[in-house]
Amino acid sequence: MTRYVSIWVLITVQIKLLKILVLQKKYIKNVGIETPKTPEFFEAFFNKKESILETNLDFINCAELHLNENNIDNYSGENMYISRQGYISPTWSRELTLQFMKIADEEEWDLVVHDCSNYTKFARNLNLSSKEGKWFGASNYACEFSRIPYHVFLPILRDDNFKFVIEEELPEGYKPGQIIF
Repeated sequence: MTRYVSIWVLITVQIKLLKILVLQKKYIKNVGIETPKTPEFFEAFFNKKESILETNLDFINCAELHLNENNIDNYSGENMYISRQGYISPTWSRELTLQFMKIADEEEWDLVVHDCSNYTKFARNLNLSSKEGKWFGASNYACEFSRIPYHVFLPILRDDNFKFVIEEELPEGYKPGQIIF
């Protein structure tokens, strides 16, 4: 019974949100949505894609799922990455963002699909800082953790199938077989 009630609530919320978007378009010039790319959102969006696009949205911001101390344990064991000591995200969130944007391009959606990635957030912050008169390169874009949880990156280091874009050779004394604990 609970499962059916939950599904009914979800469908009801989605219908209400679509009605709200249509109403907003009557009064607001530019209306859009921003959401973190998760497998659940990705599936839900494409199940309702036609209805969502028919609202005549002006933009969709594709954000990556940002983890913090309250939710990082929900993603234990996932491959993670950190951008410029800023937000920590599962790698699949970035992949879903790029996949979403590719589909939008191939299907020629009539709206702006913005890459609101961790990289973009860092660059935007640099731009805003310069306009606020701060020193060149100033940024308050930072990790949401008081200390970087290095242990969450162990799965990606153990994943033989993951290919790093750039990989530096380890210095002498730190190569496999050279470290003694």
